[in-house]
Amino acid sequence: MAKFVLDVEFDYDFDLIALVAPIPDYQLCLEMNKTIELGLERVDSIELSSKDKKTVLYSVFEYYCEDTHATYALIQNKRKEGLLVPEQKQADFFLMIRDNFDLLDETVDKLKKLPSVRLAVSILPESLKSKENLIYF
Repeated sequence: MAKFVLDVEFDYDFDLIALVAPIPDYQLCLEMNKTIELGLERVDSIELSSKDKKTVLYSVFEYYCEDTHATYALIQNKRKEGLLVPEQKQADFFLMIRDNFDLLDETVDKLKKLPSVRLAVSILPESLKSKENLIYF
């Protein structure tokens, strides 16, 4: 009997910003909603299995902007049980921007001005070994 291998290629057509902000996710969302005028709301979490086979949930907050037709997703990277993207140990969160590639630089500049954000830097999703962990929708 012949064996077939299913090779799945995901499309990483989004901008990604790594954030260092040592505050709870809901507090960062509130600050972003007020200052950057987003409307981030909690959606289903990303669910991964840890090394010891326990389920780890990483929070996700989304907002769709009708003016720019962009979808923003704030994704938690750090949990006590481990990291969503292990090669980005310093990042507390990721901000994903889908469907509008003209907003990256402007958004990074706005994020750097937030009091609780210590660092905001854009990252190429393709450069991450664990990039498939960011695919949740």
